[in-house]
Amino acid sequence: MTASPKTTAAEAARVTPTSMASNADLERFFGDCGDDTRRLIMRRLGLPKRKSRPWTEIWFAVGLEAEQPEALWDELTLGSKRRNMLWDAARTAEHVGLASSTVNGYCHSGVFRDGFPRPLINISRRIRLWLPLEVCGYVAPSVYAERAAMIRRRPQQTKTEKPIVPVSYTGTMQPLPPKNSE
Repeated sequence: MTASPKTTAAEAARVTPTSMASNADLERFFGDCGDDTRRLIMRRLGLPKRKSRPWTEIWFAVGLEAEQPEALWDELTLGSKRRNMLWDAARTAEHVGLASSTVNGYCHSGVFRDGFPRPLINISRRIRLWLPLEVCGYVAPSVYAERAAMIRRRPQQTKTEKPIVPVSYTGTMQPLPPKNSE
C-alpha cells in the first residue's frame, strides 16, 4: 500500500525555527488543555491570538532558548509523531506513575524529586504543562535522557523580594492636609 502524494509532501516538509506556527500548530503544541486555557496561556505569555509566529518566538515565550539543536526541532514544534506536544499534570503523573496531586504538590512546594522535570509552563495551580521529552527522560533515562538534556531552557528568573522597611510612627494619626487647588 503506497502513501498518497499529499501525505508524503506533508511529511517531507521540514520544520525550522523560522517556520511560522499557525493556530492549528499552537493548538497541538499546547496539547489537550482546552480552548479557554490555551487562550489564557497565550495571553499570559504575550502571544497574540490569530497571528502566525515563528517557532523561535513561541519557544522564547514559553521559557526555552530561541536557538535549539536541529535534532529537536520537530520534537519542539509538533511533538513526537506530530501528536500533542505539552502534557498537563494528570498526563505527566500517569506517565511517571504518581498521583496528579503528588505532581501538583511538587510544583506548589517547589521541592522536586532528583531529576524530576520542572513544568515548562507554570501559570497557576491548574495550568502547568511539561515537555514530554523531559518526562520520558525522567522515566526512561537510558533511552531519552541524552535528547532531553539537549533542550535549552532560559535561565530561571528569581523574584527578588524587596526588603521590608519599617515606617516610623510619628505619634499622630491626623488626616493629610487637603490639596491646594492651584
